[in-house]
Order: sequence, then structure tokens, then C-alpha cells
Amino acid sequence: MIASVNARAAELRTHMMGQVHRKTDRMFFWLMLVQLIGTIVASLILSPHTYNGTIKSIHPHVIFAMALGALIAAPVLGVTWFMPGSQVSRFTVAICQPLMSALMIHVSGGRIETHFHIFGSLAFIAFYRDWRLLVPTTLIIAADHIVRGIYAPLSVYGMVSGQEWRFIEHAAWVIFEDIILVAFCIGGVRDVQTLAKRQAQLEYTNQNIEKTVVARTDALKRTELRNSAVLANARDAIVSINAHGEILEFNPAAEEMFGISESQSLMTHFADLFSPHNANHWIEDCLRDGLADLESKTNQPMELLAVNRDGEEFAVEVSMTYLFVDKVPLFTAFIRDIRERKRFETRLAQSNKLESLGQLATGVAHEINTPNQYIGDNIRYIDESFGDLAKLIQEYQTVIAEAGSAIPAERLAELKQKEHHSDLEFLMEEIPQALGQALEGVERVGSIVRAMKEFSHPGIQSLTMVDLNRVISSTVAVARNEWKYVAEVEMSLAEGLPSIQGNPGELGQVILNIVVNAAHAIKEHQPEGKLGQIQIATAADDRYVTLTIRDNGGGIPDHVKRRMFDPFFTTKGVGVGTGQGLAIVHTVVVDGHGGHIQVDTDLGEGTQFVLKFPLEGRILQRETEAA
Repeated sequence: MIASVNARAAELRTHMMGQVHRKTDRMFFWLMLVQLIGTIVASLILSPHTYNGTIKSIHPHVIFAMALGALIAAPVLGVTWFMPGSQVSRFTVAICQPLMSALMIHVSGGRIETHFHIFGSLAFIAFYRDWRLLVPTTLIIAADHIVRGIYAPLSVYGMVSGQEWRFIEHAAWVIFEDIILVAFCIGGVRDVQTLAKRQAQLEYTNQNIEKTVVARTDALKRTELRNSAVLANARDAIVSINAHGEILEFNPAAEEMFGISESQSLMTHFADLFSPHNANHWIEDCLRDGLADLESKTNQPMELLAVNRDGEEFAVEVSMTYLFVDKVPLFTAFIRDIRERKRFETRLAQSNKLESLGQLATGVAHEINTPNQYIGDNIRYIDESFGDLAKLIQEYQTVIAEAGSAIPAERLAELKQKEHHSDLEFLMEEIPQALGQALEGVERVGSIVRAMKEFSHPGIQSLTMVDLNRVISSTVAVARNEWKYVAEVEMSLAEGLPSIQGNPGELGQVILNIVVNAAHAIKEHQPEGKLGQIQIATAADDRYVTLTIRDNGGGIPDHVKRRMFDPFFTTKGVGVGTGQGLAIVHTVVVDGHGGHIQVDTDLGEGTQFVLKFPLEGRILQRETEAA
């Protein structure tokens, strides 16, 4: 764990420092350009001409500023533009920037004001957060002051002589600033390292949380499936009842044993299932005494006479257990037919019932899932809208509070009375919780529906004939939450499109990945509030079925397009993309289905994916060869 976190922290640190270096390179590109222009302008203003008698000519300072300035600025402009973020660009700036300071001091005739340019240069170079860059910069500044202080003091100090040792004073100030800037650079790098490590730890924690949630969700689903299977497959009748003897749940074995359906049992008292000759007193005592005498009356098998719907009495063995839900006791009765013949008939009827459940699962799941989706969407809409409404109410309250005496006292008192009468504060707190609980219920129903579908229709793993139009429609509906707020989807699906041989689950994943990427691209490119366009079309010829997906997002740059199908390559932020989406598309289409992928993109205009699937041949040939 520590090794992986440290490795990720190092990766993030490199990325963050790279961003700092590239940003600083861009800054120095424009800074150097401005300095070059400023030096030329200063030379034209300070000493544009020189005179030899009456002959006027351009002052050497002007030519010197243009030629030497361009020579100093050119390397910086080149490397910061074409090699941003590289070590070469940083050290080029560290060498050329003090030379530009020296040139400006020379052009100004050694004015003391221009010496402050040196301190500014050191400060700007420290933006790289690399203290090593201060070394060549400082050495160049020192060498310039020493050499020119001896041989040309006028150009650096503005005096003709007596300045041989003045460089010591300037060097002391430069070293003083260097000490501060080195500490700044080291502290900046340390801050980046700390930030990178925290980000890496956060990613690791999130991954663990996601794994734990997935594991617990799977465990919960397995538990629910096991419980449902136990309840549905139990040989004994299992009846759940409350403390008043009202039936809450009636398993299939109980339905068969007593001859009544679960819906009919919900209107029946538990005691009505037994003969009045021996059952009522024991059951009523058990329920009536409840908490006072649970241990003596529960978990003790009792032989009783039960009565079915036709009034036929038969011998059963009853055991009762209890549990508390919100401090309220709930009872579960296990009823076993102790006659050999009846037990055999019950098992046979139960087997037939279970067989029919599998046949009915798909229809029931569909009937439940459709209204459940409507309910879920509407609850989510109400939840989102209530958030906006709550903000609006808060704004109204703020305006009323700010208005103060501007509102008549009687009217203000009336408003407060109505707010108190409607219990606004309670509603603002409880309604979001109620909506959240409703959404949890919808998700629970959805998970049960999915379990029913999986029970009756296991996932298709082998190749089969696939209706691509149907896969597209289903996938677009599943991905609706990704695109509905950013784009409109237009589908032009060819009628009578031939089926292709493939895996419907994998093809759905391909379409999902491309549509989601298109939605993300449109979201980044389109102005807020304006919907983009995602166009999906199918066609067929003699050899291929063609699927075209086009969006009007920002397009794909060439350097990204070259690597877009590489595994783990992504341009999205940390935690947003894994880099597996388009890699999966390539693997499924090309390797898994023998197809072809063509990508056409225009920056600022959008991207088009063209997927071609063979009607027959390659996949069948590979399976024949393998056999």
C-alpha cells in the first residue's frame, strides 16, 4: 500500500511540477518579448542618434539593443514555445534572463533604477520552484558586474572610474535575495510533494472505499437472493405475522398448504389457519403474552391441527420465532405437514410453482421496472427542483429581513404567522430526507427487478446473431443520464438492418463508451445552457454493417488521436477517466468482432466514429479454424 501510494504521489508530483514549469515557460515567452521591445524603445528614447560634427547617425545603443536583444531573446522564445516544461527551456531562461537585465542596464547608461530589474529577474525565475536555476543566473550577474565594473564601469554603474569594488555591494544584495528565493523554492517543492501525497492517499482511500462498497453490495445482493431462495424453496410453510396476529408474508409452501394465495392471506388472521379445537388458545396466548412470555412459547414445536381452504383438517408441526424491528416484535411461524403423503404432495406442488416462477420472471420484471423508472425519474426531478425552491425561499427570507421597516408591520407579522403555521423549517428539513428515502426504495425495487431478470435470463457470453439497432436503442436509453443535460441525440437507424454475429453485451459497452465520451466532449466545448448534438446512424452494404456516431464537441487533437486507443491513456482529470474506454472499443470491434474503426475529427467542430462490422466471414472462419 505504502509503495503504491508513494509511486502515485511521485507521479502526481511530476505532473504538478510539469504544469508549473509549462506555465512559467509561457510567462517568460511573453516577458522576454516585452523586454526586447522595451529595450529597443528605451534605446530610441534615451539616445536615438549620435553626431559627428553635423552628421547625424543612429546611436550604437539602438543597434546594440536590437541585435544583442534579439540574440538574447531568440533562444528563450524558441524553447519556451516549442519545448515548454523541459529542463532545456528552464536553464535557457536562467541564462538569457540575466543577460537581458545586463543589456537593459547598459542601454540605460548604468542607471541605478535598472539594477532593480536583476532582482525582478531572480524572483521570476524562482517561479519555476527550482533553486538550481538561481545558480547560473547569479553567476552571470556576478561575472557581468565584475567584468564591466573593471573595463566599462560607465555602462554598468554610470560612472567612468573608481567602481572596481562596487560589485561586492551588488553581489551581497543578490546573495541575500538568493537565500530567500532558495527557501521559497524548497518550500514550494515541499508543498507540491505534500499535496501530491495527499492526493495519492485520497485516491487510494477512494479506491478502497469503492471496492468495499462493491463487495458489500454484492454480499447484500447474495444475501437477499439466498433469503429469497430460502423463502421460496422452503419445504415448510413460513408465515410472518405481527403482534396482533395479522399475516404479513406468506411463502409459496404456505399458499399450497392452506390453499390460499398470499394476497388472500393478508386479509386473514393467523389463528384462522388452524382448527378451533386446538389452535386458537396456543396461538393467541403466544401473541398476547408477547414480550412477557416469549421464551416459553416460541422456539418450541407444537403439533396442531391446521385447516385448509376447503375446511379439511390436517396435522402440522408449528414452530415460532421472533425478532424486534424498531422495538416491535415480529413473529415467524414455520409450519410443517407431518403426514407423509401431504409432505410429498407439497414438495411436488412447490417444484411446479418454482418452475413457473422462472417463466413469469421476465414479464413481472418488465411490468415492475417501467413504472419504477417513472417513479425514480420523477422523484429525482422533485428532489432537484426542491433544492432550487429551497434556495428561492431562503432568498425571499433574506430580502424580507433586509427590507426591515419597508414592509408594513402587520404584513410582516402575517407572513411570520403563516410561516409558523406551515412549519416551514420542519418541511425544509424533512422533505429532502423523505425524497432520499423514496429514492432508496426505488433503487431497492430496481435491484430486485435486475435480480429477477438475471434469474430468468443469464447474461449471454457466447457469440450470437445481434440486432444492432436494438442494442443502440437500449444503450442510448441506459446512458440518458450522461447526455440529457448536455446534448440531443438524433438516431437514424436503417430499417431492415441485417443482424451481425457478435456479443450484445460487448457491443452495448462499445456504444456506451463512445456516447459517454461524446457527451463529455460536448459538455467541455459547448457554452453552458446550450445543447450539443449526438448523431447516431446505421447502414449496410454487401459486406458490412456500418455504425456512425458523430458529435459536435471540441474534436480530438492530433497528439491525442495517435494514442486514443492505447490502454490507460486519458486526457481527463485524476479520478475522472481510467483510459480504458476507447481501448475497450478497439479490442471489442477489431479483435473481438473482426471489424474496422475510422475516426474523423476537426478541432472545434467535433468527432465522428465509423464502426464497420462484417456481415459474415471472419468471426465464423476463426471459430472453424479453432475447432
